[in-house]
This record gives sequence, C-alpha cells and structure tokens, in this order.
Amino acid sequence: MRQPTPWLLLLGLVAVLRLPYLWMPVQGDDAFYLAMAQHALVDPVHPNNFKLIAQGGEVDMRGFPKPPGNAWILAAALAVAGEVREPALHLLYAGFTLLALRALWELALVFAPAAPRWAVLLFAAAPALVINGNSLEADVPFVAFFLAALAFWVRGVWTLGAVAASVAAIIEYKAAMVVPIAGLYLWRQRPRVPRSAWLALAAPVAALAAWQLFQRWSTGAAPAEVLAGYFQTRGLQSPANKLRNALALTVHSGWVVSPLLTLAWFGRAEWALGALAALAGAWLLDANPLFWLPLGAGVGVLTSMVREAVRRDYLAAWFVLYFSFAVTVFFAGSARYLLPAAAPLVLVTVNRLADRPRWLTAGFVLQMALALLLNQANYEHWLGYREAVARWDQTLRDAPRAWVAGEWGLRFYAEAAGAASLRRDQTLRPGDVTIAQRIGQPIDFTPGGGVAAPLAEYSVQPRLPLRLLAAGSRSAYSSHDGGFRAFDVSAAPADVVTASVITARAPVLSYLPMNAPEAEFQLAGGAYALQDSWRWTNRRVVALLKTPAGAPKAVEATFRIIDHSPVRRATLLVDGRPVAEASLPGPGLHTLKSQSPVSVSGNSATLTLLLDSTFRVPNDDRELAVILTGIGFTR
Repeated sequence: MRQPTPWLLLLGLVAVLRLPYLWMPVQGDDAFYLAMAQHALVDPVHPNNFKLIAQGGEVDMRGFPKPPGNAWILAAALAVAGEVREPALHLLYAGFTLLALRALWELALVFAPAAPRWAVLLFAAAPALVINGNSLEADVPFVAFFLAALAFWVRGVWTLGAVAASVAAIIEYKAAMVVPIAGLYLWRQRPRVPRSAWLALAAPVAALAAWQLFQRWSTGAAPAEVLAGYFQTRGLQSPANKLRNALALTVHSGWVVSPLLTLAWFGRAEWALGALAALAGAWLLDANPLFWLPLGAGVGVLTSMVREAVRRDYLAAWFVLYFSFAVTVFFAGSARYLLPAAAPLVLVTVNRLADRPRWLTAGFVLQMALALLLNQANYEHWLGYREAVARWDQTLRDAPRAWVAGEWGLRFYAEAAGAASLRRDQTLRPGDVTIAQRIGQPIDFTPGGGVAAPLAEYSVQPRLPLRLLAAGSRSAYSSHDGGFRAFDVSAAPADVVTASVITARAPVLSYLPMNAPEAEFQLAGGAYALQDSWRWTNRRVVALLKTPAGAPKAVEATFRIIDHSPVRRATLLVDGRPVAEASLPGPGLHTLKSQSPVSVSGNSATLTLLLDSTFRVPNDDRELAVILTGIGFTR
C-alpha cells in the first residue's frame, strides 16, 4: 500500500531551513541572475543578450554558464514585486526546496521503501541543499525539477517527466544528465516501457537545442559557442584544473551524507582505500582533518558506488554517472555541483542502515546541526557586505563618481547605491570614491593624477568561526582555488571592505621608471600592476609628468615587445601633440624618442604612448601590448 505524503514533515523542514533566512542578502552569483532578470523585463526572449563588467573585464552574458530559466523565474518575481525584495524572493525559492523534498519522497517510495522518511531527512540535511537553497542561484530550482522528472518517469508519468526535465534543462545545462540516468532506469524496466517513454527522454535535449538555435539565429551566436570560448581562453578545462576539480568533488562526496553514516556501512575495501587516501592526503596536501576525513570518506563512497554500479545497482550507477559528469565538465570543484548525486547516496545510505535507526538519528542530527551552523556563518558573511554599503550609502551617492571593485553581494548593493563596476583598465579622477573587497580577483586601477586615500574599513566578521569563503580560507565549498577542505575554521575576518577616495597630487618626477613609488599616481591610465621593475600596458598609456627645470628636453619611452606580441607601431604625444612615431621591427627592447626637445607650458605635461594593437593570453582578461620600463622627459 502506498504511503501518504508526509506534508507536515516536508513543510516543517522547509520552515526550519528557509523561514529564518527570508532576509538573506544577495550573495554569490545572485547579482548576475538579477541582472539577467532585469534585462529579461526589457527583452524577455533574450535575457542574456547583453554585456556587463565582471572581475574588471567586459563579459558577454550569452557565455554565462547557465541557460535563462532561473533568470526568467526571477524576472516574473520582479514584475510582481516591482523591485528586489529579498524576503519575497526567498519565500518564492523556498517552494523549490519543497518540490525537491517532495520528489525525493516519491523516489524513496521506490528505492528505499523501508524508510522513506529517513531519506527525506538526510537529503534535507545535505549542506549544499541547506546553504545554497537560501540563495537566488539556479542550483536548488534545478535539482527540484531534475528529481521531479526522475520521480515522474519512475512512476510511469512520461509526459510530466518530459515537462519537468525540459524545465530543468532551461535552468541548467547539466540537466542533460537526466537522459542517461532516466534512460538506464527505463532500460532496466524493458519490455514493460512503452515507446512514448523513450520519446520523452528527448525532451530536455530538444529544449536546450531549440533555445541554442533560436539564440544563434536571433543574436548571431549560440550561448554554448560563447561559453566554449570562455572555457578555452581561461583554461578552465586544463588537465591541472580537472585534477583539482576531481579532488574537491571527492572531498564533497564524503560530506554529502554525514561521514558518521557512510563510515558505518563501509566494507573492508572502502575502509582500506579510504584510510589510504586519508593518510596520503594528510601527508602530501593538508594534515587538517577537515580535508583528509572527508577525502577518505569520499574515496570510500566512490569505491562502493563503482563496485555496486558494476553489479548493476541502479542507485550506484546514478551516482557514478553524475559524479563522472561533474568531474569531466565542471571546473571549480564546488559542493553544489553534487546536489543531483546527493539523492542516490542518501537512498543507498538509508537502505544500508534501515535496521539501525540510532545511527540514522545521530547522523541526521549531527549533519543538520553542522549544515545550519555553516548556513548561519554564510548568512553573516553576506550580511556584512549589505551593512558595509549601508554605512557608506551617502558617501557613494554624494561622490562625483563611485566605483565598486568587487563582486557578489558587494557589487549588487554598491550598484544599488549608485556605484558602477570598475574596469581593470579604468582611470579614476580626483574626487572619485571606490569600494573594494579583499577576497576575489583584485581589480587594478589607475588613480589618474592622484592617490587612493582610505576613508573607512569594514570587517566582515561572522560570529561563528566557520568559513565557506574567506580571505586565507582553504575551504573548497565554493571553489578549490584556496584549498580542498570541506569547509574551514578561522577567527579572522571573512573579508575586509575598504572605501577610498582619489585625492589630487601634483606629479613630482619628470622621468617615470615603472618601479618608482610615484608611478602609482603619475600613471593616468593604460599600465597594469607593477611586476618586478616593469608593467604590462594596453594600447594607450598616459603618464603625468613634472615639467623639467631648465632647457626643454626630449621625451622617450622604453619598452619590450615579446615574441607573440603583434605590436609594430608606436607614437608619443605630449599634451595631445604627436612628437615621435616609429615602425618597430619586431620583438625586442625598443626606445621611442622625440628627435628634438619638446617645449611645454605650465608645471606639468601629459605624455601618451599609443600602440597599434594588443593581444591576450590564457587565464588573463587583460588586453596586453608591451612591457614598459620607463617613460618621460630624457634624463
């Protein structure tokens, strides 16, 4: 007899996980989704056909690694609410958690009929579901429709399964994995499966293909083409990055379900290989148990799942298929990548421990407690950005120009206060105000004849010493860039936000070596951060110089063209007047110098070096031209 849906349990879990965090600030990639949603209100069929500044460079949002489904959901919410109201949006997104738990219940009735309630409880305690479900990102909406599609197909409701899978595909590209996972189940049920079930499997692929083709026809490029270009130029699929991604995902697979529970059902092979991996990891990479414990548990989980998949266990095959996909396709090693694989691991755990309810109780309580504590620390982290901007709101609004050198929630709230995203090659002017964060990719800017004087600092300091993303953290929860721990423990600030103002300062040097301290304010644009005694430049370099005493002097610029740089022509201008121009033979060290002294009026002059072209290198968004060592009046 079919068990009735435990709605009280499902609603109670959603209330515990979501209601206390309806005021969760904008976080992570929420800002990008909200930008697409706002664009969708203007152009609903092309929500990602626009460009914005991200990490200091211009980004074509057609290359955003998600289809527009989540942006459309947010656009509909914004159309009703009229503006970004965090409680209303989070209340809407709580519905996706409810849908995910309801779908998991249906799957548990088939695959873990002895204890379906335990399956729901353990899935609800998965840290990625607890934490990422309180964002406006696509992860939980996607997994809700992904699991719903599988639940419909398992129950034989092919049409609704196709609809749910298509919605999942328009939310996330990885919904394509529903085809082999559901297809394997249908294959095991043959010949009882009708032809219509197999046709339904084509729905998510058809939905993605139709959207790609329409975007290519209407905008000139398919989003997948643009995304592939970013993958190539940034080296996201390099072998080294793939290895780091695989290691981080292995760690996370050991923490999807509490290690207390997985260790309880490990056999000898799992214990042996897990212990070996933990010892090797502690010796070679990180002796902290927040790394080697989940690494060992993860290796044990993978060992068991691979062995059972070979023995044709469906849940194990589901896990192995999705884990292999995540290792192959993804690049940052984030815990949220494994949400669709959490369901089969939870069902396997419940089946193996169904006769040990005390173990299940202890594992659930510990895992849920940890997930809620991590979520609280996460909440206080993002709250810090909102509070920092609120403190400086009037300063940003009163500034002639205000800029934000940061991402995530800091970017969103600063832009709401009137700031604009800072470009990497941006030249600022005296009076401009900047707001920047310590973590993330630094965005170098040129003060443009002034210096950046600090106005105030704000420490983002969660009360709990738990860290998912923080300065100096070795947590791989969001990315493996800093380390491979499941999360980290630290009493240091998670981030420090700084507000600065550009104050005018007269040039003091007539000739400007790139490693001179004065270069930081006498360079007015076009030169990047100091590297040893030189700086990379883009196509146009501007330097503010003190007029030399005595007789007029010539001007010069000394630079190096590297082997694969296309630069072959350079021009020098003084206060906008060309004074030297030359064709360059190719790579090597060059000095471009005016043939005669240059007379200027006033106490300062502007010297500009113009170059005819630029190039880019992998993993670097900057436009590069030459390596500049010095520029100014001859000495």
